[in-house]
Amino acid sequence: MQRKNEKFAMNRQVLGTPIFGMRKNKVKFPTFRKGYLTDEKVDKIKAHVMSKGRSVVFLDGPYETKLNRYVRADPNERAVFFEYMLRQKGTKGAIQSLCWLGSFHNGSIIHFAPQFPQWACWLEAGGMEAVEFFENGCFRIYRAVAEILYDGLDNITDKEVKAFIESGSKVVD
Repeated sequence: MQRKNEKFAMNRQVLGTPIFGMRKNKVKFPTFRKGYLTDEKVDKIKAHVMSKGRSVVFLDGPYETKLNRYVRADPNERAVFFEYMLRQKGTKGAIQSLCWLGSFHNGSIIHFAPQFPQWACWLEAGGMEAVEFFENGCFRIYRAVAEILYDGLDNITDKEVKAFIESGSKVVD
């Protein structure tokens, strides 16, 4: 396997995609610092996710995290998992994204994964365009979750999240 840059580990390669290019070697969605999963916010996320045929699965429950050990907090936190259909006007078909959102002592963290082997079909047919399609769809979910967790995009208190959303919004939509 050939790496683009020998100075960084494989999961720290600089990404050249339109949304993540501004993050340099930070190859993850920014943590929602001070954005916690409360009953009210989980209800809003569920309403968004389950509306208009976007998802058929929504799970809400506890999970155990090692992230809280650094501040000697309870390791049990709340998380939600949902499957979300990524679609785009003018593109035939959709990709199912598996989404996990969990709270920890510092806020909430989100992860996305494409459904496999459906993802293999998209890669074979579209290559980098498929990656950008998936990235754009996940960004839309990220922005919607941020809007819920922070009670509006104007109320985002985390500079990294705000900069990421502002930059990504110029590319998506």
